[in-house]
Amino acid sequence: MIEKTKYFNQEINKILSQNLNLITTQYINLAFQRIEEKEILELGSIFSKCHNLQNLSLNLSWNLLKSQGLLGFCSAIEPLKNLINLTLNLDSNILGYENINRLGSILVSYTNLQTLDLDLSQNNIGDFGACSLAYSLKNLSHLTDLKLNLRQNFVGQNGMNSIFESCSQISTLSLNFNDNKIDKQEMASLGIGLENCKKLINLTIELKNNRLNNDDIIGLCTALKSLTKIQLLYLNLSSNKISDDGCQIITECLVSLNNISNLVLYLNMNSIKERGASSLGKALGKCSNLLSLNIDLLFDDIQILGATNLCLGIALCPKLKILVLHFCLNRVFTIELNKLKQKMKKMKRLVIKKLQF
Repeated sequence: MIEKTKYFNQEINKILSQNLNLITTQYINLAFQRIEEKEILELGSIFSKCHNLQNLSLNLSWNLLKSQGLLGFCSAIEPLKNLINLTLNLDSNILGYENINRLGSILVSYTNLQTLDLDLSQNNIGDFGACSLAYSLKNLSHLTDLKLNLRQNFVGQNGMNSIFESCSQISTLSLNFNDNKIDKQEMASLGIGLENCKKLINLTIELKNNRLNNDDIIGLCTALKSLTKIQLLYLNLSSNKISDDGCQIITECLVSLNNISNLVLYLNMNSIKERGASSLGKALGKCSNLLSLNIDLLFDDIQILGATNLCLGIALCPKLKILVLHFCLNRVFTIELNKLKQKMKKMKRLVIKKLQF
């Protein structure tokens, strides 16, 4: 308790040492502090004097804030009407629907907000919370950059629909649905919603550990095909049930993304074998504008033929500068892998090469 109070006071004194009325940017880390209501109110009294604050990063993760504390927190950040960029980490608190609703009403009042990074992971907000939050996001007319972490929140079909309805004007979007037990209907909603995000240039979607099979990802990949402006794609499908047929579905969508220059693809811990890896290599060879590539096939079963065909395809990318490959713990013989690694290292145009075979 003494250490907690000492650290909190240090953070507060750091802010108070500045002229509050002149502060435009502030970073505050109060994670793991078990903050109580009186300390939230103290923070609020400081924010009420920060009339020109435009950029705020506030980490309150793992504080186990309950209803009263969170209501106090919402009141604390309410005066910050001039915010342009907001990063708010509320990971592993006890939010619930009512507090999400209150938080959403505060966000709506930030009419100048352009960038929002909101971590609500492990708060069990469910469908109602997601819908309420989405309603608020939809009314932020200047928002162009949204990062939303909803890991372990069990967002359902209605929540998926609502979130994507609020993203039609977004150009940079990052959504984390890891560990949400997403089913086929929810994935269909994700695909339909994503198709409406025509302005997307940078897209991150994390769907790790959702027990997704080949059929489940069809809607997602169909939607990706229609997003012709995409330049950066980060797709995490690790720890699912995707096989070679699913990998083929993914490759068909990659070929259609003519403007893609940066690709991060996590397919580790699935059921991808040599046929899937070979089809991926063939598709990547057609990505003529690719500059940076990161592929993880850890714990799959691509064998030496799959690894070779994947690398041969990658070698055809004329503009590729940065390459990261993870093949560890596949059934590929060490001698053959070393030969393959040496061939890849001879790609002279590569600036960064991280090959974990």
